[in-house]
Amino acid sequence: MNLKHNLKIISALGLVLMLMSCGKNDTATLEIAAECLLADMVLHNTKIYTAHDAQLTAEATAVLGDKIIFVGSNADAAKYMCGDAQIMDMAGKYVYAGFTDSHQHLEGVGQRPKTLSLFGIATLKETVDAIKAFAVNVPKNEWVQGRG
Repeated sequence: MNLKHNLKIISALGLVLMLMSCGKNDTATLEIAAECLLADMVLHNTKIYTAHDAQLTAEATAVLGDKIIFVGSNADAAKYMCGDAQIMDMAGKYVYAGFTDSHQHLEGVGQRPKTLSLFGIATLKETVDAIKAFAVNVPKNEWVQGRG
């Protein structure tokens, strides 16, 4: 065999190997894409209090749009941790579903009926008149208390 013939064979073999490796990568990419479940955000490595009797806590959650689409283990959340998902490692921090702070000062709420309310008063004269009217019932040397 001559050198020219050997170079053709080596070139052809190299091309075949290159095409085969591309096929494997494309297959792997397709497999990963098939396993990827769409999510906008994934929180993992956390302790989620669900308030659900069947599953009181979880390690991870996934969100798509304005919906929670997954609550469960870190292992099961892996299928959402792909594509364009924002992945947040919570490093053991807690997550409370639906927890909001309405910022009520309970003592103030309890005292409200006993104090002057200035809510809805638009002018200084109305404010002064309301304070004077309320102060009539406040014992001497006590403070007029209120809010608004």
